[in-house]
Amino acid sequence: MKRHYNFSGGVPADFFNISSLTAKSDTRFRVEDGHIVNAYNENIGDYDYISILTSKRYGGKVTMSTRCSFDSFGAPLIVFTDDFRTDETGHNFYGLHFEIVAYENGINIWHIIPAAEGAPRPIKVTKIAFAEFDVEAGKELELTVTVEGKRITARMAGSDGQIHTLTVENDDIPERFHVGITACEGINRFASFTVEGIENGN
Repeated sequence: MKRHYNFSGGVPADFFNISSLTAKSDTRFRVEDGHIVNAYNENIGDYDYISILTSKRYGGKVTMSTRCSFDSFGAPLIVFTDDFRTDETGHNFYGLHFEIVAYENGINIWHIIPAAEGAPRPIKVTKIAFAEFDVEAGKELELTVTVEGKRITARMAGSDGQIHTLTVENDDIPERFHVGITACEGINRFASFTVEGIENGN
């Protein structure tokens, strides 16, 4: 099954909101010039860290792509997980998840889990792969990620037009998972999101 989502009208009903344990605010994407975008939040003195996931889970060979950009610096990313909790207010928070990040110096892939009780930061973050190349700020990018078995493959063009590919394996990759996008650091803009894989229910 292949689904394509255009964000020109906002976040479709097929997605739900979710936050990192480090998020300082509970805000939502806004719509601007045919994109969904985060913002600088005066109340927290920082940029909003906003994330959405598909209500459906996917399995088998799953390919996700997003058309996105960042202003001057930023970290628009594709995320997947099958581990989250919902608190008493209905707010969703990530447990174990993977982030595949586009930024001004290339692509990073992160393995993120909740930290042990009493740790100085609520999450433990491990960079499991990276590829360094120049990425132009303000230019629309297409970040594509394929997850198959225990392997993640990410692809994106650099500012010179060359396609860069990054592959890593990790035993914590689940058999099926929700997929989505996150705006992290700076202003991040998303025009669309596409996912292709076997739908495995909610």
